Amino acid sequence: MASKPVPSLEFSEGQALAFDLVGTVSLPGPYPATGEIFLIRYPGPTDPKARDRHPRYYLKSVQHLSQTHTVTRFVSIPDIKLVRFVDEDEAAEAGWGGDEPCWLSEATIVRPGEIRDLIGSLKWDPKADDVAYEVRLPQGTRGIIYVPENAPVLTRHESLISAAASAEGSYSPARGCASIKKAQALSACPHGR
Repeated sequence: MASKPVPSLEFSEGQALAFDLVGTVSLPGPYPATGEIFLIRYPGPTDPKARDRHPRYYLKSVQHLSQTHTVTRFVSIPDIKLVRFVDEDEAAEAGWGGDEPCWLSEATIVRPGEIRDLIGSLKWDPKADDVAYEVRLPQGTRGIIYVPENAPVLTRHESLISAAASAEGSYSPARGCASIKKAQALSACPHGR
């Protein structure tokens, strides 16, 4: 015979949240990095024959690494596990040390359903269906987006470099990574090619 259910004192809200985050990646990362978060409404295809002419929605995270380097990430709403919004002052003061403030425990948690509800409540301009919009979410301006490890993420690196380097096309974070990966792949090739 099954026992009567009783409230559990062994399972906290934080532990339940930890289960939700298993297998996810924080964007931006690592902690204590945060980004400015915007909701993007991207219009559907303009071709009247297109089957899916509905707009698409994304979250955009803008991370300013320095005065000359910004990383912008776009994530589709269905790929989001949750978002943590933080007070900007607390995020600016957060650090790695054990005695310093840990804003993660005080952050506002937003789940995908809440984002979908927000999308439905916003009054988008019906005259401009072919225009992309962005809006800050009411829960906050800075935070972390959590997505599954295999979720597609569009990433843009914007860097201020000299005109000469720009004209030569010699600088590219992606190109540097690609050449390293190519070298690794060639060294792993059993034929040595």
